[in-house]
Amino acid sequence: MVKPADLVNILKGLFMGPQELVGVDIGSHSVKVVWLSCDGKTCRLKSWGHAPLQFRLDAPPEEKKLSTTQLIKGLFERGKISQRAVATSVSGNAVIVRYVAIPKIAKKDLSQQLPNEAEPFIPFGVRDVQLSCHIFGEAADKKKMNVALVAARKELISERVEFCVAAGLNPLLIDVDAFALESVYERLGIPGGAAILNIGNKQTNLAVLENGVTRVVRDVLIGGGSFTKTISKNLSVDLAMAEEIKRRVGVKEVVVPAPKPPPPPPISPGIQTAAQTAAAQDAAAEQAPPLSQDDQAAVIIAGIARDLAAEARRSIDFYISQASGRTVEKVYITGGGAVMPNLAKFLETEIKLPVEILTPLSVITSSDAEPVPPELAPALTVAAGLAMRKFND
Repeated sequence: MVKPADLVNILKGLFMGPQELVGVDIGSHSVKVVWLSCDGKTCRLKSWGHAPLQFRLDAPPEEKKLSTTQLIKGLFERGKISQRAVATSVSGNAVIVRYVAIPKIAKKDLSQQLPNEAEPFIPFGVRDVQLSCHIFGEAADKKKMNVALVAARKELISERVEFCVAAGLNPLLIDVDAFALESVYERLGIPGGAAILNIGNKQTNLAVLENGVTRVVRDVLIGGGSFTKTISKNLSVDLAMAEEIKRRVGVKEVVVPAPKPPPPPPISPGIQTAAQTAAAQDAAAEQAPPLSQDDQAAVIIAGIARDLAAEARRSIDFYISQASGRTVEKVYITGGGAVMPNLAKFLETEIKLPVEILTPLSVITSSDAEPVPPELAPALTVAAGLAMRKFND
């Protein structure tokens, strides 16, 4: 739990805090931090950090908390980040985003009435969640307004706050991963409809945007770790080797050799039975040349990537079906999993839309920090989006 003294510091920040925030993205595989100074059309990178989490998957909660907070502290120290006001984010099945129409409510009454209006749209008890919403304007029914309704379980919010406070930071803003992606996309100023897939370790944050505003949000339980774990299981190799194979092989189609045709039935004596024919076919199949380990991995990777593409296509089609005139012109992929070789090209073929890798470096006009390695840049997108947020925006 957050200590009263820490809560006082957070509340002070709410009323007196600085506009500039450091983005802290706490993922299931690594922690990323980004410190930006954005003004108008310019965006300067002041510092950044990326480090994998060190604890065991079966470690107790207190060990995970201590390890994570120490990692965050280390990133701030190594990056010489003096700013302590931060923005962090949440996602996953403990976070629900719904685009709904609710009765018009005056802003002064919103916090009091929102739980009652939100209850039919969320699968959790309203007392168990932190609620927020963004008003888009009047609905077709003039007595209602269109809102983006966000509900996050309180224990998830508390966990994020505790991580930051224990690391000596002042969490002033807690966002949703998909909305942090919107901040980066908005900086690019690309009009029209687009989809963004933030491919993390455990899941992919999927957002469909219309003129820079998020209209569909989903978290798909397919991530970079899905490829690694499946390769490890099917090829009987450890996770480190499976990760190396994944990064080397990437996404490619493999032509599986056809089995040799069965031998012709004997002319004599007698007639070959159905069982004998099946046995001959099985024997011929066994003679087919076996796939190499890399080709076996490629088959696995392509299957999972095809499932991810199907989920993206489903969300895009849903968005388009909701109103006439809606289109999606392009798909952007980002996150640590986006750098898998040939993934963008493969998804482009499957989704049947142009696909491009999106990195936060696209919006940075100058830098005081060490260069970001190209293979790490997409993993910083959520942290960069958080760093672009301004307090009370």
